[in-house]
Amino acid sequence: MTYSIEDKKQNTNTSFENQSNVRSFLNQFSSKMNAYALQLTKNEFEANDLFQDTVLRIIVNSEKFTLGTNFKALTMTIMRNLFIKNYRKTKQIQINPSLSNQVLAQV
Repeated sequence: MTYSIEDKKQNTNTSFENQSNVRSFLNQFSSKMNAYALQLTKNEFEANDLFQDTVLRIIVNSEKFTLGTNFKALTMTIMRNLFIKNYRKTKQIQINPSLSNQVLAQV
């Protein structure tokens, strides 16, 4: 499949339009996102990290955003999934040091 220069210009314009739409939606829902992050983490520092990670992921993938999507639900789902991923990673780190200490004690 070949693309003409006009197709590339059209895709670029759509990408910029999506980025501006995404940023306006982010501005609209940022306070709710912060509150949800705080509700999940119960820690202001971790909530800020989670909020920033979520915004970064949304901005990086802004070209995939389509108008008509429930943006609030999308952002909250991304945030919840990032929280779960980070929680599992933290639990794994907490488990591994105890196992490594047992192995070192046996040596």
